[in-house]
Amino acid sequence: MAKHAANPVIVTSTEWADAGYDCDHCGGRILRRTDHETGLRDRACLQCEQCSCQWTLERHPLRVGTTPACRAAQRRRARAVEALSMMPRWMIIFLAVVVVLALARFGGVLLRVVAPAVLTAVVVAAVTTYLRRRGAG
Repeated sequence: MAKHAANPVIVTSTEWADAGYDCDHCGGRILRRTDHETGLRDRACLQCEQCSCQWTLERHPLRVGTTPACRAAQRRRARAVEALSMMPRWMIIFLAVVVVLALARFGGVLLRVVAPAVLTAVVVAAVTTYLRRRGAG
């Protein structure tokens, strides 16, 4: 008969530290929350003491609190992000035409010199983003 390993003991704890600023929703104190759990990497975030909103350390929202001020702030944030991320269609078409004309005129130089540099920059940005997200998760 095979012996079964005993269930490991999982210990969890949370550390709180003042982050040094106040919540823009309710005015409550923002704390840095660090969760420790046996066998897992520590997880850290920012959390409001009053409304319980949570943000990543890079200040991206994780959880929105239940107060009307929290919901209104989230709607404002969503509108601001949407406004920044939407490029007008005419601008996209204009940029595409400029790129096509540049390739037609300077194709050899662009393909030999600029394209590898751009490709390298895109790869570096992708790897950096991946590592940053992996570290925060």
